[in-house]
Amino acid sequence: MRKMDGYLVIIPYLAEEAQGRELEFAIKGWRKHFLAPHRIVVVGDIPNVPLSLWDSFDFIPRERVPETPGQYRPHLDILSKIDSALWHYLEYDGFIYTCDDIFAVNDFGPEEILFPKVQDAVMPVVADDEGNGWWRDLGKTRAVCEKYGYGLRNWVCHVPVFYDRHKYSEIIGRHECSKTSYVVENLYFNAFWSNRVPLVLNRGNNIKYPVQGAFNKEEVKAAFKEKIWIYTSVSGWCKELEAMLEEHYSNVF
Repeated sequence: MRKMDGYLVIIPYLAEEAQGRELEFAIKGWRKHFLAPHRIVVVGDIPNVPLSLWDSFDFIPRERVPETPGQYRPHLDILSKIDSALWHYLEYDGFIYTCDDIFAVNDFGPEEILFPKVQDAVMPVVADDEGNGWWRDLGKTRAVCEKYGYGLRNWVCHVPVFYDRHKYSEIIGRHECSKTSYVVENLYFNAFWSNRVPLVLNRGNNIKYPVQGAFNKEEVKAAFKEKIWIYTSVSGWCKELEAMLEEHYSNVF
C-alpha cells in the first residue's frame, strides 16, 4: 500500500463457481462502504457484472489452475491469481484479499480489516486421508506450523484480510506454496502474528453474518443493520438474498 494510491483489493474470480450476482454485489459493497481510497482488481474469468460497473475495477484474465493429484486446486488457484495481481501492481507494499461472496453492508475502514481475527482457538488435527481437499490442506498446514514452531490458531474467517506484500512473498517462497497447497492464511498469520491476541469471531460478533442453509429473513434484515459483512455459501445464495442486496446497493452504479 502507498498512501497516494490507497489499498489494493484483490478478488479472485471463478465464474463456474458463482451462483448469481455475487461479484457485482461484492464490488458495490467496497464502493459504497469502504472509507479509504482503494483500487479493486478482479483476477480470473471475465467478470459477470453490468457494463456500468466496469469503470469501478481493473480486470486481469487468468486461467484456472488445472487439477493436480494430491493437491487442492482452489488454494493453488487463488494463490496463482494473487500472484498475477501482485506482478501487475509492483508499487503496492500490501494488499487486501477478499472473495466475491463477501458483501459489505455497513461502513468500515482499514482498522476493521487490520485488527487480528480468528474463527477458532486452534486448527483442528486432520488426518491425511480425512475429509475433502480443504480439510486435508488444513491438516498439512498445521503439521508445517508445528514443525517450524509457528502458532496454531485458525485464522480462516471468511472476511477481508490484509497481507504485507514482503512477508507474504517470504512465507509463500519458504514453504513452496505454489507447488503444495496449504491454507496460506494460517501459515502467514501463525508465522508472523503468533504473539497477537486476536478477536475470536463467535456467533455473537458484529463483524460478519453467514447466510447458509435455510434463509431466515428476519436474521438477515438484522444483519444489514448490525454487521459489517454478510457472506454466503452455495447453500445460502437465493433470490430473497439477491433482492435484499439489490435494494441495499440500488444507489451504486
